[in-house]
Amino acid sequence: MDMPEGYELSYEYKIKGESDETGPETTVPGGTIETFYRAEAAAEVKSPGEQYGYIKNEVKDIPVVPDLPQDYNWRGHDEKTLMVSSVLTVRSLTSGRTESWESQITFVTNLDKKEPDCYYLIPTDREAYTVKAGDSLWKIAIQYYGSSENWQFILHRNSDKIKNPDRIYPGQLLIIPDAAAWQ
Repeated sequence: MDMPEGYELSYEYKIKGESDETGPETTVPGGTIETFYRAEAAAEVKSPGEQYGYIKNEVKDIPVVPDLPQDYNWRGHDEKTLMVSSVLTVRSLTSGRTESWESQITFVTNLDKKEPDCYYLIPTDREAYTVKAGDSLWKIAIQYYGSSENWQFILHRNSDKIKNPDRIYPGQLLIIPDAAAWQ
């Protein structure tokens, strides 16, 4: 997306309950990001597409969009687990034209703690799953993969949370990986 007139970057967060994807969504303001480049007119116009160029800004800090909003009141939600995504928006400084991209989903659970627990999906993950009473890794594998034989993919992806594959607990959040990516 070329913007010869310059641009600015901003971000915000979308937060909603994990159990009700169609439920209400909360938008939390994020901030702006200092850009690495700024537009400058080209010295010699060689073709219509080269009427400008970008030169490097002297950026004080590396621009980073935090995974989660800072100082957010997680306890203000009724849900036990929340889905959080960040939305990055690029805006033209003259025309106001914008384009936005939504980031990966982060799951936040144990909202009553001072620092809630966070689980990040990676490209080889399918989704998050909250364990229910009577669940086992074998039953969850059948639900997602059609076979209990793939339970070890769930165990491997959640090895930081599962110490014994025979002991998972209701309310525990597990990341379900894409089995094809692990084979």
